[in-house]
This record gives sequence, structure tokens and C-alpha cells, in this order.
Amino acid sequence: MKFCLYMDESGDHGLTQINGSFPVFLLCGVLVAEEHYPAMRDSIERKILQGN
Repeated sequence: MKFCLYMDESGDHGLTQINGSFPVFLLCGVLVAEEHYPAMRDSIERKILQGN
């Protein structure tokens, strides 16, 4: 079984000097089985078109 992994980061990714006014680093990921990807994509696109 194959999977698709989507990752994104937000915040201060330097980690060598922490910014006191924004001391946040976030790394998120979504793992989707390749066979479920088309249904997930279609569901997201419908929600976007509906404005939800």
C-alpha cells in the first residue's frame, strides 16, 4: 500500500535563537493512503467551492 504525506511548518524554524515575541514552531502532517486520496481531494474541493 502506498501513502501520500503532506507536511507544512509554521513559526520560527531557526531554533538556534528563540524569538521571545513569537516562540512558536509547528510542524504538521497528514498521511493519506493513496487509494483514499481521490475521495479526500474531491471532498476538500467541494467544501472550498461551497465556501465552508
